[in-house]
Amino acid sequence: MAAYGAGGITAEEMRSALRLPKNDEEAYRGFQEFITSLDNVSNVTLKVANKIYSSSLLKLKDKFKNLSSTHFGSESESLDFSKSNAVDIINKWCSEQTNGKIQDIIKPEQLGVDMKLVLLNAVYFKGNWKKQFVRERTSLAPFYTNETTTVEVPMMNVVDKFHYKELSELDAECLILPYANEDVNMIIILPKKVDGLKYVENNLEKFSFNYETDLKHYKLKIDLSLPKFKIISDINMVPYLKEMGMVNMFTNEANFSSISDSPLKVDDVLQKAFIEINEEGSEAAAVTGLSMNYILPSYIEPIRKIKVDKPFLYKIVYKFTTIFAGRVVNPLKM
Repeated sequence: MAAYGAGGITAEEMRSALRLPKNDEEAYRGFQEFITSLDNVSNVTLKVANKIYSSSLLKLKDKFKNLSSTHFGSESESLDFSKSNAVDIINKWCSEQTNGKIQDIIKPEQLGVDMKLVLLNAVYFKGNWKKQFVRERTSLAPFYTNETTTVEVPMMNVVDKFHYKELSELDAECLILPYANEDVNMIIILPKKVDGLKYVENNLEKFSFNYETDLKHYKLKIDLSLPKFKIISDINMVPYLKEMGMVNMFTNEANFSSISDSPLKVDDVLQKAFIEINEEGSEAAAVTGLSMNYILPSYIEPIRKIKVDKPFLYKIVYKFTTIFAGRVVNPLKM
């Protein structure tokens, strides 16, 4: 939302870094259709919510409020940030949107007198696997955090047919775990070497690979072992956004003139995320707050054993659009 309230160099940097369409109407329509489609996914719970909290001292432009409401489903609410209950109001909204998994996106010290605007985006997902792991097969097994160190983790197990492909260019392998709604999948990219995660991460963008058109042609019967894990992260996104090229929006020269006539700049971009993977399926949530100021013959069916026992990447995708993504280095320390 903020990018469409920006102007000048601020807008140029944000649109370039975020790879937004040049045609605004096309972009608005795409965002609106995507958010609507997520809210109507069957057999899983997948929800996206946006919210704008503005200082009672700040006047938002009607055009921006209408844009946010119509195309991003974001309602605007004026709030006196100087009052002690302001933090509770914002955090209550986050908790409600994420089924209580994320409760404190904003801390009291962040709502100072100079805070003018808080833009929030919340994503919540809960879904069962199409083929659930057999709980009785879950047992402790070693997971290599590096070449010399292992930790004992609860390792789940299931045998089923999965879409699979070797990624020789990345010295890794990739497989898809479908949820009850097969439009929603978890994609796992597992390096073949214990220390191979960094190489995969550094070369993933250069590797031309389409999960839907390439991976969907390959299906193998796999004896899969996957660790249970739970991730709770709290990340300040500012240094990463600056590295992507979004610098101007954090300076006093920032231009958010389509949001308000009052001068605004971005102070913090915070993301809190929760994801839990177990035998039944997954539960995940993320809130981002921006504050201003990828056939074998049927007569042969080999079983390939894949043990996810080293650092790996995962994505939860809806129709191959990434909803959640991350890395697991140690399932016990997330």
